[in-house]
Parts: sequence; structure tokens; C-alpha cells
Amino acid sequence: MPHNQWFRYLASLSILAFTGPLTLAGRQVAPGLDYEERVLAGPVKVYIARADRTRGHWLIDTMIAKGTAKGARETVPQMADRYQDTVGFRGQHYDVKVAVNGDYFTMSTGVPTGGQIIGGWFVRRYGEYSGGSGLIWTLDGEAVLGANVRNGPKWQRIVFADGTETRIDKLNDPRGRDELALYTWHYADRTDTGEAGVDVVVRMSSPICIMPEGGGVPGEVVAIRKGAGGTSLLYDHVVLSGHGTAGERLLAHARVGEQLRVDLRLQDFGNEGIGLGAADWRGAYASLGAAAYILVDGKVPRHWERKAAEYAKRGETHGSVKRDPRTLLG
Repeated sequence: MPHNQWFRYLASLSILAFTGPLTLAGRQVAPGLDYEERVLAGPVKVYIARADRTRGHWLIDTMIAKGTAKGARETVPQMADRYQDTVGFRGQHYDVKVAVNGDYFTMSTGVPTGGQIIGGWFVRRYGEYSGGSGLIWTLDGEAVLGANVRNGPKWQRIVFADGTETRIDKLNDPRGRDELALYTWHYADRTDTGEAGVDVVVRMSSPICIMPEGGGVPGEVVAIRKGAGGTSLLYDHVVLSGHGTAGERLLAHARVGEQLRVDLRLQDFGNEGIGLGAADWRGAYASLGAAAYILVDGKVPRHWERKAAEYAKRGETHGSVKRDPRTLLG
């Protein structure tokens, strides 16, 4: 192995089963990664991936269909093939060994229903105080469960070189009237903002992450486009796209060659109802939303039972008791 490169095995689309030190069973697919298949009563087919947390040669990252946060449909094997041998921002080459289903998505658009961090980049916001925010995987190799979070426009901002601040109304979502949207290269090949407005292209020094030190991730303004249609989204760049008053603020405070900072804050408040404490999102490298928590600190939350009973009275079946494919992280 060349000394100037380090290779890690990648578990994509969110989910491996974690335990403490373990004796691996089944077939080893890479050092520290084990895979097996079981058939339980039902019948229920179970596909199990285990990762030995005492072995440091693997990490978790998440993927999106066809590489676009704008929305698309693609199978898990197709996504894994596309991410094979890609390079992370630390220079690591991805050798995908395990890939599994992740969060729910909107059937008509393919857009994930929850938030997402990909390779250190904050790509999609989580629902505000929506009950849970799923898996967090940190650069230090820690697995954490996120809870109720706030991460909307009031928490996230752009700080210009002259000290002026402006909030980020949308993150990789279509901008509205008088709104400022931030687009990363994960959104699509280019913005779809049309001719009305101002696009500011910024070359970032590192991924725009959650709660960076120093009040935001610095970047250099490399171009300002007014009324020029969609703007190409380049690797390691972002585009600030403003309409109306937001566009006027960009023209007033952004200057080519000057630095600005992208400050994406998120506050986790825990979930008292299921006994889940507040998570620390600093250093989050990957994350993906989740629909439910079934075991917290050795206790089984019972909040889904009440909902299932209410559905049953109406002659309906709640998702918690339906026989559907499920993905589980432990």
C-alpha cells in the first residue's frame, strides 16, 4: 500500500450492524466486515452485515440515486457501482463492500424524505423537530443516533467579507421569491434557477459541514452571474442563488476574489419520549434519516403501539406492523 494513500472499505447507503468486539460469523467480505444470510420463520429472509469496531479499515458513507439530490430513481447495486473507486475529500479510494437500503423517498420524485450528509457535505436538511434524524457517522468512527433537530434558515447563514450576514433559506431545494438558496455539486449538473436572479459561484476550502469551527467553512467567490440562467455545479464548489431582495444582497456584498463563510448550524434536542439524549453532530461524515427507533439504551419504546391501535380502529394497518422490507441499524 503506498504510504501517501489510505484505503477504506465503504458501507454505502447508511447501514451496517454495529456491536462491540465480536466473533465474526458468516463470510468475511473484507477485514473487519462479515456478511451472512438467514431464513427465519415466516418465512423472513435476513441479510446481515457486521462490522468489527476494533478494526479501523472501513467507514460508512451514504449515496443518492444517480448522484443527484434533485431526485432520481436507481437500484442499490447501480448506486454502489457508481460510487466504486470514487475518491473522498481526504484522498481515500472507496472500495464498496456492503450496500443496503436507506431512508424513505418520495415516490414521484425520488427525493429522500429525510436529511442527509454525504462524505462530510451537508446535502439535505432534516425535518424541523420531526421526532428523529437517524444515523450519524463521524470522522472519528463513532456511530450516533440523532433525535429532534433544528436546522432551518434561522440556524444557517452566509457571512460575507464585509461582516454582513444573510440566512440560507433553502439547501439543495428550489428557491422561492426573495429567497437565497445554496446548491452543492450533489444537487445536479447545474442549478435550475432560470434567468431571474443572481448566482454567486464559490470555491470551498473543504466540505460544507455541520457546525464547523471558526464560524463557518471559508470559500472564495470566483464568479457572479446575473440573469444568466442556470449555473454549472462544480466539484468542491457551491452556488449561492438569490431571487429578488436576496439577489440584491448578493450583489451588494459578494465580490470576486473575496472570501465568505458558509455556517451551517444544527441543534439536537434529543427525544425525551423515547429516552434518547441530544447528539453531538460535530465531525459528522455521513448521515441518513430514519423512520423509527425500536431500541434505546436497552429499552423498547412503545410509542408506535398507540398509533398502530388507532389505525386498527379505522380498519387500516400502521407501517410499524406491516410486512415490508426493512433496514435496521444496531
